[in-house]
Amino acid sequence: MQILTHSPPCQSLTPDRVAPNHAQKGATLIVVLLFLILVMIAGAMSVKRSTTDLKLATSDQINTMLLQSADNANQKLETVITDYPKSVENRLGMFGYFMQRPETVGDEFIYCFHPDNAKVNTVTGGFIRLKNGGIRGKEQICKPDKADSFVNDRKISMVQVSVTRADVAADPNAEDFGSLTEGRDTNGYQGAVEKTKFDIRPTSLMPSYSDPDTCLKKSVVGSDNIVSCLTGKSVPHKTLYQQAVVEENTCTDLYRRYGGAGASKLC
Repeated sequence: MQILTHSPPCQSLTPDRVAPNHAQKGATLIVVLLFLILVMIAGAMSVKRSTTDLKLATSDQINTMLLQSADNANQKLETVITDYPKSVENRLGMFGYFMQRPETVGDEFIYCFHPDNAKVNTVTGGFIRLKNGGIRGKEQICKPDKADSFVNDRKISMVQVSVTRADVAADPNAEDFGSLTEGRDTNGYQGAVEKTKFDIRPTSLMPSYSDPDTCLKKSVVGSDNIVSCLTGKSVPHKTLYQQAVVEENTCTDLYRRYGGAGASKLC
């Protein structure tokens, strides 16, 4: 007996292959990258804008502080004139040196301003720079390494003040006989006494930002002056300009009119 068996033919079962989705993955990656780039650009613009705003705010604060420091020197000067009249009037004082001496046009009385010190003559801390380059008194300019050169204990700003006699003869707008005191005879009572006009220029600066070096040794007038020097050295600074008129009244004491802000008699 023969047993016949029937076996079906062997078949290999292979699952259907799925095509890879590389194109979709690549597109998604590009979108993500573009989004990240946009975020980075937006962040960079925000940082740049914040930095610019900070610089503007800092610059505005610096200008305000410099302006206040220079203006304080002007205001203090009026008080000094009233409190120390004899020191101001003497031959080496900030005003007395120039009065009735037209030849002093071009000379400068210079001092480093401090609210607690009255440097109104060459004895108390001021000095005179002559137009020929000489010095009368001891040259005592503001110095960044000296605490008393700063206007306060924070040591942020300092102010150097220049007082010069205005050159009335070179002023096309000057009044005829405007330098003579009203009520005086040119050859009469106690002689002719002139009114003297002064140019006052306080220069405030912040030496912590950049070293002023020798700039403070320069004059405030002329082409090669303290302002151009500080600008060249990138030192934050500000210079104010004001005029004062000093005259003598009929009671022989000085009658002062400072910056058009009023007058005070010392007699």
